[in-house]
Amino acid sequence: MTLGIVYFIMGYILFAILFASVGAVVPTYREGQQIVFFIMPAGIIPLMLVPFLAENYSHPVTQILTLFPITAPITSMIRLCVGNMSSWELMLNITLLVLSIVGLILLAAKVFRAFLLMYGRKPSLREITKALRQA
Repeated sequence: MTLGIVYFIMGYILFAILFASVGAVVPTYREGQQIVFFIMPAGIIPLMLVPFLAENYSHPVTQILTLFPITAPITSMIRLCVGNMSSWELMLNITLLVLSIVGLILLAAKVFRAFLLMYGRKPSLREITKALRQA
């Protein structure tokens, strides 16, 4: 129960940071939806694979999804419900999630700083990478 709450909070923070970063880059709601369309499948993949994840808890795909930060919260909760997650995977998973949240916060701060004054203008991918390097 406690680990489920921890994974829910960390997953919520992770996706909130990703969506806030997208919101800082795009000038309109419609363009934001187009970019978020590429982020959302990563969060939905574990839900589509619930039967596979529950039956094949030691499969390499299951372990990769457990350690990949975007799919980790949902995959970990599925594996915890089944009861087949080792303690080293649990610690490594939580550590990777915390590190990715901290890294994404720093990256989102750079994105906000770089694109705060670019209201109404759609930046290109080249401008985004250049602004992230300079910030």
